[in-house]
Amino acid sequence: MKTIVLGPPGTGKTTTMLNKVDDHLKTTDPNKIGYFAFTQKAAYEARDRAMEKFNLSEDDLPYFRTLHSLAFRRLGIKKESVMQKTHYEDLGKRIGFPVDYMEYEDEEGGIFTTKSDYLRILQLAKLRNISFERQYDLKEHTQDVEFDKLRILAHELERYKKEHTLIDFNDMILNFVKSDASSNGTWLKAFGINQATLILQAMMIRLSLDGPALMWIVLLLKQVKF
Repeated sequence: MKTIVLGPPGTGKTTTMLNKVDDHLKTTDPNKIGYFAFTQKAAYEARDRAMEKFNLSEDDLPYFRTLHSLAFRRLGIKKESVMQKTHYEDLGKRIGFPVDYMEYEDEEGGIFTTKSDYLRILQLAKLRNISFERQYDLKEHTQDVEFDKLRILAHELERYKKEHTLIDFNDMILNFVKSDASSNGTWLKAFGINQATLILQAMMIRLSLDGPALMWIVLLLKQVKF
């Protein structure tokens, strides 16, 4: 059974999901329950509330985490294999213009922050599984973006990652989707995803489900952009 819970902030989505967790704890071990959020803050908030509500420890809830963290752990990725600030700075020097970098809560957080619409366009294109040209044509960016610079950055970024054997957090999702690690039919799936409109993450959820697992998806309505 798959259920989608819709609602803006403060309407009880997390409470609803924790109530469902409560129901299934009667027949499911806590370490077989996955609650995945887009941000570390949201995942930890749900985990802490579950710990208090169900009198559990942090070790009892190993799968209350972000989707990127799930991929990070299941694929055995190391921090030094992930693009960092210094890599984006080095890339900018190579192509002749600054590249504002992605910053993360930690090596597993997966929080994308950038002041550059160039990187944002490339990130959204990959997560939506569309070309950067199509994402550019959607005109969702607010800054002046030169298409030729965008094309150069898109090409050089992929070449830089290949040259240095690096991945970014979007690649984590792609690699997870393609791997056997994304399937585990024994889990009860309780997904809380504020930015679940990103197509790759939806693909990741579908591939994580195998058989009669239960999936709960929470969407933040004002961020829905199908």
